Amino acid sequence: MTATLFTNVRIIDGTGAQPYAGEVLIQGNRIARIGRGARSLPTAGVTIIDGAGATLMPGMVEAHTHFSWNDAAGLSDLQRMPLEEHVLWSATVAKRYLEAGWTSCVGAACAKPRLDVVTRNAINEGLIPGPRYLAASQEITVVGGLGDETLPHLPFPEFSFGVAVTGPEEMRKAVRMFLKYGVDSIKLNLSGDNFMPSAPAGTTWMSDEEVAVAVKETKMRGKRVAAHARSCESIKQCVRHGIEIIYHASFTDDEALDMLEANRDKVFVAPGIGILVAMLEHAAPSGITRAKAVEMGYEIELAAASESLRKMHKRGIRVLPGGDYGFAFTPHCQNARDLEYFVKYVGMTPMEALLSATRHGGEIMMMGGELGQLKDGYLADLLLVDGDPLSNLAILRDPAKLLAVMKDGVFYKEPEIRSAQSRWGRVGEAICEPLGALQICWRRASLAACVARRGLAARLRGVGAGRQREALSHHGHERAHACRALLPGGERVHARLRADAKRQPGAWLALLAGRLRRLRGGREDGLVALRRGRRVRERGAVRSRCCRSACFGSCTAKTCARRWSRSGCPSCSPTCSCGSSAARSTSSIRRARSSAACRCRSCRCTRPTGWCCS
Repeated sequence: MTATLFTNVRIIDGTGAQPYAGEVLIQGNRIARIGRGARSLPTAGVTIIDGAGATLMPGMVEAHTHFSWNDAAGLSDLQRMPLEEHVLWSATVAKRYLEAGWTSCVGAACAKPRLDVVTRNAINEGLIPGPRYLAASQEITVVGGLGDETLPHLPFPEFSFGVAVTGPEEMRKAVRMFLKYGVDSIKLNLSGDNFMPSAPAGTTWMSDEEVAVAVKETKMRGKRVAAHARSCESIKQCVRHGIEIIYHASFTDDEALDMLEANRDKVFVAPGIGILVAMLEHAAPSGITRAKAVEMGYEIELAAASESLRKMHKRGIRVLPGGDYGFAFTPHCQNARDLEYFVKYVGMTPMEALLSATRHGGEIMMMGGELGQLKDGYLADLLLVDGDPLSNLAILRDPAKLLAVMKDGVFYKEPEIRSAQSRWGRVGEAICEPLGALQICWRRASLAACVARRGLAARLRGVGAGRQREALSHHGHERAHACRALLPGGERVHARLRADAKRQPGAWLALLAGRLRRLRGGREDGLVALRRGRRVRERGAVRSRCCRSACFGSCTAKTCARRWSRSGCPSCSPTCSCGSSAARSTSSIRRARSSAACRCRSCRCTRPTGWCCS
């Protein structure tokens, strides 16, 4: 059984708790242990991934998925794709969803009868990569409703992406057919949609008798019913008949909200708010200008949906992301837009938006006790994200920010480099702590250039102290002056810390304090990194033991700790150029004065006036 340890990561565990630094040990397909802090879990015989401060979070769940939607501009284009190409399309899209961080998906309808079932089975059998998937039926509608695309002169059902029925008996036949094919859920189109001029979103098309038959037949076989329900009356139909998954729910009144709240432990709402925004903002290249979208009713529906969803959220009704991605204006794998829209239109916090895609996602997958959170014993569906999703949810739809995707304990998107000079390594191969941090120094050009070319501070997460990160650059073209680390495989990696000559002349800061230990060839508790042989201690954010360090913690002025008073050593005259006091204890001043390396103008320092280093 394989074992993988994520170390040096910032954990968002999907419970709603604040992120924390820690480690996660994966054994087989489950999370074995979660530890807080560094080096809290055993490392013998496991593959170590040094996250270098990246965020580790549960895999996301898409609650309203259409793998077979083919990024076309209209509904009629779905049926024009031949079956063979459509199967390959669905398989390809499933792989893309997994690589985009959606480790589980709930099917919301397919374009042809068995597309979802075939895709799900191929994923489960390991024939194609893809997320955990619950297969849906085609959309079942009524004549003239959403999904009925037949034309008067071409009355062929194959032209419709939905199956049109009339009356309870035809409904029973259609439901039984899809259950025979092996679907996990039956999809009903209860309301209209603004895509259909003859059936707008506020209208309700299916009778209670037809709905009742569909629900009875489905639940008799232990499956679930999902419904396209934009109108207020269709939402009430869902609650009355026990439909668990409600898509859209744009128009509500107090009665509908009360019914939803009374059943909030049973129902899930996946509004698909992204398509409403897209129709107004992004559909012009597909021939739908904003003026046309307003005329179709999308502006009114977006306002109504925003108000309804805000009220649902306040009442504790579970609102989940996803829906109707797969059109030209809502392309596949941009589904994480919904999380941003939840903050903007639904009133969620970024943490609540993430919980809607993780913890609530595990619940809609009917795996709430083992999916959607990072807990001991839960399934190992994980994302390693370069950045903080709570600060910027948009990074979740940037493939470059997803460093790794794991489903069921197996990587489907591996970190960039699996070698001794990367985030990866084996303990048995003498992997040491600085691997992840050193990679940031010399493997990731964006951060290296940030310092080497622009002279800016490199924001290395969890490495040393704030002042120690300001002058980092890889020392590839000169001899190493400050620090050296011997990586596994015998390759020397040089990194030099040097201060900006204008701001900190002559200052040598410590690189990777407390990280460069257990070097190959023997263990060292520290690293000689400062002039005159001063040691950087193991957990050091140890700064120079000279008078200049007196002001580091007491002054917040921007120039403080960079530009010191030219009138003398702060240990003798403890005042910075900013005017802030840098008082030190008497014993500290005595130590500074007694040091052979610290003799300023006032205390006979041989170094230039205004600064001194021990």
